[in-house]
This record gives sequence, C-alpha cells and structure tokens, in this order.
Amino acid sequence: MPRPNRTYKKENGYFRNASYKLIVGEGLTEEQYFKGLLSIIDKKERQRFKFEIQPYKDDGRTAIKHLVTNALEFRGKFSDFKKGQDEIWVFSDMDLNNDGELNTAAIDCKKEKMNLAISTPCFEIWLLLHLSDLSETSFDLNPIFDNKKNRKAAQNCELELRKILGGYNKSKLPLPKFLPHIELAIERAKLTDNGYPDKWPTKIGTRVYKLLEDIKFKLS
Repeated sequence: MPRPNRTYKKENGYFRNASYKLIVGEGLTEEQYFKGLLSIIDKKERQRFKFEIQPYKDDGRTAIKHLVTNALEFRGKFSDFKKGQDEIWVFSDMDLNNDGELNTAAIDCKKEKMNLAISTPCFEIWLLLHLSDLSETSFDLNPIFDNKKNRKAAQNCELELRKILGGYNKSKLPLPKFLPHIELAIERAKLTDNGYPDKWPTKIGTRVYKLLEDIKFKLS
C-alpha cells in the first residue's frame, strides 16, 4: 500500500519531499558508496535522502546494537520526521553479528517502526550484484550456514570482487564500476532475497535493495 504523500515543506532554505529516507550504518566502503550514490539520484529525491555512516570500531560493542541506538539519535535530529510515513533504515552485515544480536535488533526496529537492511554475509555481496547474478561465483558458501560470524564468507566476497575487477580496495571504491548497474543490482537482489520479511537473508543475499528500490536514478 503506498504511503500518503505530504506536501513539500521548506526547511533550511530548500524544499524537500515530506517522505524522508534516513540511513544509518558503518564502514568506509558503505560511506563511499552512499556518497557516490547521491550523484545519480534525482535532485528532488536527493533532498530527502540522508545518511549517517560511521567508521567500524571493533571495540567490543555489539555492532547492530549500537547502530540501532545511532538510528534513534539520527531520527531525533529531524523535528518533522513522521514515524510510519518517513523511513529510517539500519544496515549492517551478517559477519559482524550473530542470530541473537540480529533478533534483538529486529524486535527493537519493529517496535520503533525502523527497517533493517542486512547483508549476508557482508556489504560486498551488494556490490557483487552490480556485476554478477552470482550464478558463476566461485566462493565457498558453507560459512554462511554455520550460524557463526561469517568472516570467511565475507573474505570470499572480496576475493570474488578482486577476480571480476582485477583488484579491489575497500578504501578506494571504484564507483564507476558499480553505480551504472544499480538498477540491475536491485533486480538481482530481489531474486536472491530469502528469509522472513522483518528479519534478514538466511542464505547469501542482501536487503540493501529495499531502501533503494523506490529511488529515481539518473543513469544517462
């Protein structure tokens, strides 16, 4: 069912569509990707597309837990945010969390009417979908099914990117290799989606597409 669309409202000198799309995550790769994404988003859409990406800190805190907290704080910065009409998305990777941590996050997000965009095993699977339908990938999927943190599977995703691109550096994301294929990535991600709607892909896949599928892109 489509959300009711409120009128445009002037804020800080510009007009924005009243349907915010707020995104909270962490990681240098993710930050580069979403900053680059702004360049191919329709100008009017860009005004409502806000994100806060923080560096990943392996400091003993539960990744998804502090991201949910960050999302609540980020939402609070927008005084006209309308819960249930505007969107806020928390995205993270399966390899950084276990099922129990993700279950808790799913419950908290549902309570606060926030959305989860989890990638199994990692954000690189979303990048791979820009370049491949995964039918010819050579990486081992077994680590995804052992109910542990899937670091090996995440490493294999990066190796696959290196094979396709001839190299892959997380700190220097080659955006021109990915962004022109974003609509294809969205369609491929839909085909690989599995698991319960309010949770995350239980097999290899990603829900990142869900926060992007209604965005208008300028690809020409």
